[in-house]
Amino acid sequence: MSEHRMTNNRHLFVVCGDLDGESLCMTAETAPEAAAAADVWRQRGATAYWKLRRDVGLDGPVHILGRYRQGIVGESKRSIHIFPLWPGRAVVDSLTAYCNLIMPLSVMEFVNGMPCLLCTVRASHSEDPPARPSDTRPLLVPPLPNRRPAGEIG
Repeated sequence: MSEHRMTNNRHLFVVCGDLDGESLCMTAETAPEAAAAADVWRQRGATAYWKLRRDVGLDGPVHILGRYRQGIVGESKRSIHIFPLWPGRAVVDSLTAYCNLIMPLSVMEFVNGMPCLLCTVRASHSEDPPARPSDTRPLLVPPLPNRRPAGEIG
């Protein structure tokens, strides 16, 4: 049975897959909805992926925020990260944050909040997707101005 619902332009995401030789395709309004649909299809034995639609007129990425679900890592490691989703690029099983953290979707929760500093800096200075670990370069950030200790008069 094929699921075709490609008529709503409000839906920014498309989920596609193949189950027993039959192509499946549907739209989703949000990234969490798309990820959940692809996961359900995979549990039924389908190959599935999701992506940001190319035909919605976006010039750059959509940024989503995510972190590890509770119980996967210690609380100090549950920082929020910025994950860019580029139009037309398939998401299969993980996302790469601007800080180069590769997070499997199976352990990720989509949240709102303040992302890690490195993600914030790189997202504000980048028009490209995050680097893969093999070609990661240090980020050059201008130093903060010299500050005097509190109470010192200059």
